[in-house]
Amino acid sequence: IPQEPAREERPRGFLWDEGFHQLVIQKWNSRLSREMMATWFDMMNVDGWIPREAILGDEALARVPSEFVVQNPSHANPPSMLISLHRMA
Repeated sequence: IPQEPAREERPRGFLWDEGFHQLVIQKWNSRLSREMMATWFDMMNVDGWIPREAILGDEALARVPSEFVVQNPSHANPPSMLISLHRMA
């Protein structure tokens, strides 16, 4: 359940942004925030890498430039999600 910064322009969720979005969502609904973060962690591969972008559904895929569809595991984002996890503890 990733948040999208601008559905028309960027129809996908970004891991970097999501960590900060969850700081606000936690104050409103902590259970929903846990579910949303779990969807990101469910995308983690066996090496512990989480995709930088969540492109969900055919509509979103059709709007994302092809050079951004395949993601490189050697490219990562700062771990902003850890801030939200820390706040939950």
